[in-house]
Amino acid sequence: DAIGIDSSQRIGIGTNTPGAKLSIVGDVSATGGLSAAAVGGCSYFGGNVGIGTTTPEANLEICSALNQQHLYIQGANSGTSALARIKTIAGGSVLTLETGTASDSRDILKAKNSSGTVLNLQADGKLGIGTEVPGAELSIVGDVSATGGLSAAAVAGTSYFAGNVGVGTTSPSHKLNVAVSDGDDGIVLQKAGSSNDLFKFS
Repeated sequence: DAIGIDSSQRIGIGTNTPGAKLSIVGDVSATGGLSAAAVGGCSYFGGNVGIGTTTPEANLEICSALNQQHLYIQGANSGTSALARIKTIAGGSVLTLETGTASDSRDILKAKNSSGTVLNLQADGKLGIGTEVPGAELSIVGDVSATGGLSAAAVAGTSYFAGNVGVGTTSPSHKLNVAVSDGDDGIVLQKAGSSNDLFKFS
């Protein structure tokens, strides 16, 4: 039968043995909306699901030619667990973000808290931490702490520090403050490619 109702008042379309209140064997097409209020249960889809496309290439694909937001997730999460999580159980890549431009400052990835922007990765490759508008490949508004080394190879460029700089001290009192232990060299100037000291301050 095309449509059947069994003794438990379950409706089958394309099947004579419905396993739920409504069981459909075949495709479903709707010009209006579809909704499911799974109170105490689950809603699930097998195969690929497309929103805005009839030929999804992934488990969930959202497509739109409109200049609008396509995905919005909101929840009343006041705990420490994440509102959303992306996980792989294998060793492959987890997340890829792509944009159709590389010439302007549109956002690829932005993280905010109640005070403003925490992290902003732009399409031109600039990354800002603590700033909405990074002015260089890496712009940080705030302190930087490293347990390893810091290096800058300014090829045809400039490296500079504002404020007081401390080497061996976290509380420099001068523009350059080098703190050394007894018997250690303080500042040594050498010619590039040579181990000979031009001068030394201990």
